[in-house]
Amino acid sequence: MIPIVGQMSIYCAGFTKAGVAAGSYAAAIQTPLTAKGSMFALLQSAGAKTTLLSPDLILLSAGTVGAIYYFSS
Repeated sequence: MIPIVGQMSIYCAGFTKAGVAAGSYAAAIQTPLTAKGSMFALLQSAGAKTTLLSPDLILLSAGTVGAIYYFSS
């Protein structure tokens, strides 16, 4: 399973469950000749299969980052 940070990075790049997000980095690099098994295809597959990007997880991640920042400063 891809770590949470990896999943969030894939999602933020534009590889989502609904497909490539319009206007995203993923959309900018997508071509009609994107080959099966390519890095682009693998990232889109990972983006489509992710189940950990729920709003609850995003809030939990933000809270964790905030706590780490707070306690490290």
